[in-house]
Order: sequence, then C-alpha cells, then structure tokens
Amino acid sequence: VTLNPNGGTLPEGADDEIDGTYDEPLGELPTPEKEGHTFGGWEDEEGNIYEEGDIVDLVEDTTLTAIWTVNTYNVTYNYSQNGGTSATRTSDTVAYNTAIDLTPTATKADWTFLGWNTNSNASTALNSLTMGTSDVTLYAIYANLEVSPVTVTLDLSGTDERQITIDRK
Repeated sequence: VTLNPNGGTLPEGADDEIDGTYDEPLGELPTPEKEGHTFGGWEDEEGNIYEEGDIVDLVEDTTLTAIWTVNTYNVTYNYSQNGGTSATRTSDTVAYNTAIDLTPTATKADWTFLGWNTNSNASTALNSLTMGTSDVTLYAIYANLEVSPVTVTLDLSGTDERQITIDRK
C-alpha cells in the first residue's frame, strides 16, 4: 500500500509504503499533517475511507490518499478598543489561506474610519490580510477630523501681502 499525503507530510520516520495481507488490518496508519487543515482519513481509488485498525481489502497494490478539510478560524472586528461606537460587522469565520474581508466599516463620533489593522495602535489600515492558522482580532483605526486652521499668505503683485485663515473643519 502506497500512502499519498496529498500535500501534507508524513510523520518523521513513517514510511510511505506499507506491506499488507488480504483481509487483515494494515496496522497503524500514520497521521499526516498539513498546515491549516484537519486530517480526515485515508481514501483508496474506489472512494473507501480507512482509519487506524480498519481492514483494507487488498486484492492488488493500492494507493491510499490523505483526505483533508480546510480549517476555519474566527475574525473579531473590534471597533470599540479605539473609542468606536459601532461596526457593520463584529465577527466572521474565514477559511485558512483565504482573504479576510476588510470592507466592514466602524463609527466613532467626529473621527474618520480608516480601516482595520491587527495592531490596535496602528495609524494606517491594512490593504489585505490572508487568514493564517489562528483566530484574528482586527482593530478599527480612526483619524481625528479636528484639523487646525491653515493660514495662507497671498503675495499680490510683489508688494502687497494679505493673510487669510481657512478653517478646514
């Protein structure tokens, strides 16, 4: 029996070939590992699934292929850590190695929502983020709308200067 880890890796010391006898248990089948996935057993060419101790009906050489399920992880959209009052989404479940949705928005009075970041003290938002192998907390990042007035000096024909103040709020 040949073991195909199907993108995963067999444990150290495990052989990818096992000798077997017709109508007898193969013995302990190794459990491979694959980042961001859960192992679901071994599948033969006919779709039969085998786990440790199962009897494999051997009539000829066969290949068992690892079955994998992609793991999902939780995303928390923390809008309140930096003073926000609400968000269009507060949680999500995302599959390993897929894009995390950064389109939800958050609200904080008199501030502009910039986006989300994994660092609560960040001053910029992330452009993209891919789900890894653990839960993620995203923090709403805001920019203060209160801006100091700007003074502009106008030079009119080189001799007459005038100053004006523009309130940008």
